Amino acid sequence: METKEKEFEGLKNAILERAKEDLEAIDIFPHDFNSNIHEIIHEELDSFVCGFDRLECLRWIDFCNNEEYIDKGVIDDSNIDRLLVTTAYECIHLKLFDDDLIYDLQEYELTEGKKKKLIKRINERLKGSKKVKYKDNETQIFIKFDFRLSVDDFKEPYFSKDQIIKLHDGIKILTNRNKINRNAIVIEGLDREIKRIYLMDKSKGVDIREFFRPRSIKDADYDLRPQTYMEGVKKEFKDKKEFIWRINQMANKLWEID
Repeated sequence: METKEKEFEGLKNAILERAKEDLEAIDIFPHDFNSNIHEIIHEELDSFVCGFDRLECLRWIDFCNNEEYIDKGVIDDSNIDRLLVTTAYECIHLKLFDDDLIYDLQEYELTEGKKKKLIKRINERLKGSKKVKYKDNETQIFIKFDFRLSVDDFKEPYFSKDQIIKLHDGIKILTNRNKINRNAIVIEGLDREIKRIYLMDKSKGVDIREFFRPRSIKDADYDLRPQTYMEGVKKEFKDKKEFIWRINQMANKLWEID
């Protein structure tokens, strides 16, 4: 089992990889990169803590050892699970800025010279490190597709207009009549190579991976092993219609859950 130190380094590397991509795309200066880095940290940290159980939350709170310094106003104490996961999130978030490089990426007026220096520092840090592997769990999966996806692709009668919400870098699909975020499907990172799909306020017993099991031999690239259909997850989609159909099937099932 990975130590918490290695897992934490992996999280920082994921943030730095994303930061480098954003830095390399900037060609107009000065640029407020502070907004970029905080958005990257939010997305990467959100996927990192997604699926933490109570014990894992406590392990991270103990590892960070900084709970007395976090902003208590953002902790969700609606139930014990939310209390623990939001506390773990805030502890890890605060600890990230103990890293000088991540701290320095909070650059409000990025110049071309500062950009080059930051990219150089990131390259030196990431040299020799393995590319971050994103982990699926019962709350989230990571997939690939190259087609463009927008809210216009989720059409009636398969989806209602009120059900689809456009996000900054993604799409949210509501799937519960009583609680707005219960089992809401979020497709995040539409402009990135790896897309994240996760469920908000997930009901117990629901596993998002079950909706992405291979449905046929062709769907599984002609893999004949039984465990592929029992445990495998379809990780890449080439056909937009197939992907939309899969999301529609998932949304319909989630509507049936209270």
